[in-house]
Amino acid sequence: MLEVDLSWLLSGKSFTVPCTLSYNRSGVNTTALTDTKANAFTLFNTRCARKISKFLNTYIEMLEKLVPIKGYNRQIRKPITLFLQVHLRVNR
Repeated sequence: MLEVDLSWLLSGKSFTVPCTLSYNRSGVNTTALTDTKANAFTLFNTRCARKISKFLNTYIEMLEKLVPIKGYNRQIRKPITLFLQVHLRVNR
């Protein structure tokens, strides 16, 4: 992943779907924005990732390379520096 471009978020109608993030037989129910064309699987802010990490008893890890971010208005934002590896299940 070279860059995450969030400018596509404003290009049309979007919708959310219920999903579960899980690890070690524990899970967190949430919703996910779908079809954003942001070129990423799941994005969280650091505060949310820390809460999920603590609840699921897993680690937040540092990326080897920073991932630059362009916001919905195409302005450069803070890069992604951390990742949280959990299971994502889209609920029906």
